[in-house]
Amino acid sequence: MRPAYEPYYCHDGYRLVSRYGGERREAACVSVERQTVRNAICRGSGSAGDSSSISARWAREGDLAVCKAYVTQRPSRREKPHFVDVTIDGVGRQRIWY
Repeated sequence: MRPAYEPYYCHDGYRLVSRYGGERREAACVSVERQTVRNAICRGSGSAGDSSSISARWAREGDLAVCKAYVTQRPSRREKPHFVDVTIDGVGRQRIWY
C-alpha cells in the first residue's frame, strides 16, 4: 500500500495524456473517438493557434462529408489528489482518495 498523487482527471469519453507545451510538460484530455469539428480545421484554414483538435480528417456521414478530429480539452483538477489502492480479501481492490 503506497500513496500516490494524481491531480487531474478527464470526463467520460476522454483520456488523460501528458504532452509538452513549450518547455514544460502539461496534462490534457483527448477524446477517445473522433468528433465532428469545424470544417475549417480540415481545410487547414483554422487559426494557427487553434489546438482544440488534432488529427483532423474528412469522414462520410450518409451523403455528407464532415470534418472529424480527436478533440483536446483541459483536464479537471481533483479536490483530493492523493490516493492509496487497498486490497480487501474476498472483495477486490478499491482506490481511496484523500
